[in-house]
Amino acid sequence: MKPFLVFLESNTTVGTLYFDKAVEMGYTPILLTSDRTRYSFADSVRTKEVSTSSADAIDVACDELEREAPILGLLSTSDYFLEVATRAARRRNLSGPDPASITICRNKYEQRRALAAAGLPSPVFRLCHSVADALSPKISLPAILKPIDGSGSRGVRLCRTIEEIRDHAVHLLSAKTNERGLPAQAGFIAESYLDGLEYSAEVIGDRVVAVTGKHLGMPPNFIETGHDVPPLEANLAAYAIQETMARIIKALSLGNAPAHVEFRLVGGQVAPIEINPRIAGGNIPKLVRLATGVDLVEQCLRFYTGQPILTKGKVGSPAAIRFLVAQRPGTITEIDGLERALGEAGVVEAAFIRKPGDVLQIYNDFRDRIAYVIASGKTTSSAAENAAHALQRLQYSLE
Repeated sequence: MKPFLVFLESNTTVGTLYFDKAVEMGYTPILLTSDRTRYSFADSVRTKEVSTSSADAIDVACDELEREAPILGLLSTSDYFLEVATRAARRRNLSGPDPASITICRNKYEQRRALAAAGLPSPVFRLCHSVADALSPKISLPAILKPIDGSGSRGVRLCRTIEEIRDHAVHLLSAKTNERGLPAQAGFIAESYLDGLEYSAEVIGDRVVAVTGKHLGMPPNFIETGHDVPPLEANLAAYAIQETMARIIKALSLGNAPAHVEFRLVGGQVAPIEINPRIAGGNIPKLVRLATGVDLVEQCLRFYTGQPILTKGKVGSPAAIRFLVAQRPGTITEIDGLERALGEAGVVEAAFIRKPGDVLQIYNDFRDRIAYVIASGKTTSSAAENAAHALQRLQYSLE
């Protein structure tokens, strides 16, 4: 029997990348979940139903599995289960980051405090438990309001007026549970807006493997509509990205753990926006593999199974992804153009995320995506052009 690699719940969009890679690396992936119907891919991976918010229940499930084969790693690809998975791994003496560092990262207020204490560029920020808290005169307009423990840009909003702050504060305070049905942390964060080009650094083994250029939709929301690896802008060398990322990783005690560090360039400085203690979503790992030869999913699994991390690969071609984003709600009646998109120059992959019959709601976050195209090119500019051109071939109809 092959050794087990246990996943505590899963990211609903990229979880299968980890399962497939685990099989390729010689493991049997096991998905522990409290609700297998949540996953369209549940039938393609061995699944065990368990209360995934209960440390005791997780231990019992793992004890039962170990009667069949050894467990060599335990992790989660869902932001909402990173803490409990890390603590479960620590109890079983398995590899992983310090649970305390994950707790800090998953609380965006504590994360801000740790980064500010380390002297990293930081906005003015405040933990809020009422509408009045968000109206601090120290936080100038425009301001950002966001949940303490959110994921995927859910609930993150740019507020330009006092009225917008009041309205969004009421909305955030009304949320008692997150999308997983788990209790949401009380309160929210208000912080001054850092205006500048946005990027992310993909970090593992305390090394920056790649920097991603991010394309965002129109304010007040922050829907990511595309990514480029490497970024279109060629002036990042002057910003000592590796040095700054090392300071961030040290401030949060993440060690060699994977991290997806979102940042902006503000006033000639690298200003952290948010640090996620996991590898990137949004198909960024595919772009990184195309551009650098480094497979972030594989390196993540190597980290969680105690193997050496390999951060050098064979340099490839710049890569870009563009997303087709819903503009209004409705029911999808037809999708078209996939073969045409796949036939365009430089296209590596194209797919519809949604299918006919799906009911679209507008969430103003990643859930509004309908399809995507990944393309490569001799330059980042040509890769981006290839992806954008092919995306125009994808069509859908709503009723």
